[in-house]
Amino acid sequence: MKRPEKRPASVGPGGLQRTPSGSSVIKPSNRNSIMTSQNASSESLGEKRGTSKGRGRVLKVLGDLSALCGVLPNAVTLYSQCVEILRLTTDYVWHASALEGVGMALVLMRYLKVEYTVYHTDETVY
Repeated sequence: MKRPEKRPASVGPGGLQRTPSGSSVIKPSNRNSIMTSQNASSESLGEKRGTSKGRGRVLKVLGDLSALCGVLPNAVTLYSQCVEILRLTTDYVWHASALEGVGMALVLMRYLKVEYTVYHTDETVY
């Protein structure tokens, strides 16, 4: 019975790759090719949006952790930064979750009678 040839597969950046010949020789992939493409000056808008999405998600998780630790003013600041970043991306679920975090932290601060100031900008966004 003849065994089918395996397709080339990779494990990710810096991971292992199979050779296309179907042999069992495995070689490490070239990390420099990935770094070169990331450092290219002609980044597309999709790549920039992806990095903003990741940064927004990290800020949201940090806001969650600050809220869990009871540092509510810091949580509001982190959630607000997250909202501003994710507002420009298509990551609607994380954006909504960050808005929920802002609301939750403000309600808790009001309930605990913590003094806070809400800043308003004069920019109109449509």
